[in-house]
Amino acid sequence: MSEMVTVLSTLVLTPEAEKVMRLPLDSDLTEDQVNALRPFFNVKIAPHPQITPDDVRKNLGSLASALPSQRTDNDTGRLKLAVYQTMLLGYPLPALKAACRQCLEELEWFPAPKQLIDRIKRWRCPEEVKLLVLQIKVKKFDHDKRNSNEPGKALTQRDIDDLANSAHGKTLITLGVACGYIVKDEKGRYRPAPDKHPSGT
Repeated sequence: MSEMVTVLSTLVLTPEAEKVMRLPLDSDLTEDQVNALRPFFNVKIAPHPQITPDDVRKNLGSLASALPSQRTDNDTGRLKLAVYQTMLLGYPLPALKAACRQCLEELEWFPAPKQLIDRIKRWRCPEEVKLLVLQIKVKKFDHDKRNSNEPGKALTQRDIDDLANSAHGKTLITLGVACGYIVKDEKGRYRPAPDKHPSGT
């Protein structure tokens, strides 16, 4: 029977869980510390609202007031706005807001659609990343505990390839490397790390 998943818009942890989250990823946690994280293990972050045409108009309007662009007549301006609206629809709204802030910090001219989209695609929901870190900490503890009694278990190459191809692949691979379960070989490919608990005593 599958466990119930709780959907939250914001990940609010207990003070005890927050203390554990501040520890390095490769820390050897105690059972009590991991138990502080477990109530949040099956949490899912609610989807963010998607960008609407009005969101594009408002956010690009703010950008246009701060960054210069090529002067156009009203008809051309409306056509350009329609192009931006078409290309940006469907992305998360917080990603657009973050991309606009980056443009203000990094650019001297009004961004082309591709410059906005590139920044939107690099955005990662802070709540989802925090949840991934929490889940990695719990999984690492369970993995280490299981392997201490059943030596020889480890990630397979297929596990790693699946992680790399997932929605948060880069983040998960980075966490796996930090925890010592994934290594990068001389050809730049990610591989299972040598078992931390070799067979035999």
